[in-house]
Amino acid sequence: MKNALVLVAAAGLAAAAQADVLATETFSYPDGNLVGNSGNSWIGHSAPGVTPVQVTGGAAVLNQGSGSREDASLPFSEVLSGDVFAAFDFTVTGGNSTVYFAHFRDAGTIFRSRVFVTAGTQGGDYTVGFADGSSVAATWASDLAFGTTYTAIISYNRDSGESKLWINPVDMSSTALTVAGTANAAISTFALRQAAGNSSQTIDNLVVATTFAEVIPAPGAMALVAVGGLVIAGRRRR
Repeated sequence: MKNALVLVAAAGLAAAAQADVLATETFSYPDGNLVGNSGNSWIGHSAPGVTPVQVTGGAAVLNQGSGSREDASLPFSEVLSGDVFAAFDFTVTGGNSTVYFAHFRDAGTIFRSRVFVTAGTQGGDYTVGFADGSSVAATWASDLAFGTTYTAIISYNRDSGESKLWINPVDMSSTALTVAGTANAAISTFALRQAAGNSSQTIDNLVVATTFAEVIPAPGAMALVAVGGLVIAGRRRR
């Protein structure tokens, strides 16, 4: 009976996970332009086709620089209330001039939860800024290193307008930046941005969901699923 309960619980967790996930992207496409690559759902919502966002080695690459550059976004079902979360791995190379490179948006020009590269303050290569608007409102306390991959999680609450940013969190209680913003934005896409700057960003392993646990599953939930798998394996060996 205990084995059966474990399996049922694990199956329930897996089903719940699928219900809350809005989009996933591992950028497993041939090298080349992201938009239109292998028939994916990314769209060029700004300056389409002009210095396109690239796929290189199974990741998206953003190149900040002079002149007009393409911004790309991945649509998902509009979040009607509460929170939307996005997790992604990012690596920065090059410079640290201030530019935002990732954010939520609606189907038009409303942007929320903007993630910036900006100059560090403690002797490091750069740090991360965060804002609801187009200027940095809060800065991550620690400097980060070029060439090192970090995991960012951003959230936006449609009811309050509040946005949050975590870097390499263990769980939702980990240190986060919080900024106030405007409520009721009809968030329905995750966007990657190229603009004036001197850096590049590599983005991978994107997950968009309505719960924190779905973008980074809680250790207890994953352990329960693993136990369920062991029970199944044990039965097969008998």
